[in-house]
Amino acid sequence: SSGINAEYGQQTKEALCELLSSKELRMRIAVCEEKIVGFALWYAHYSTFLGESCVVRHLDARCDDVKVGLLEEVRRDCKERGVTRCDVFLSEESQKVFLRTQGFVNISEKEQWDCFALKIT
Repeated sequence: SSGINAEYGQQTKEALCELLSSKELRMRIAVCEEKIVGFALWYAHYSTFLGESCVVRHLDARCDDVKVGLLEEVRRDCKERGVTRCDVFLSEESQKVFLRTQGFVNISEKEQWDCFALKIT
């Protein structure tokens, strides 16, 4: 773990800077018969409410079994680092259905959060 207390306001400036500056991308690639059949790409994130978390930016695979295996790799990595929450951002309905079967909760529905994007020109 990074030494950051999950309670808001309890983390040190140094620990938070260390976490945010070490935002390394992590990736797992699924291969079958020497062909890539899926991949997951994620990184560490910090929430002022929940502490250290993980953000999955891409989860793509030819079948759900491969996605399940990739998510297990993400879970294992998070557990090893003491991370207790994993967020996934997506828009495809089929992905939403799949994630629900894996125990994910759509917090934009549950907690009524909205996500906004700003186009930088």
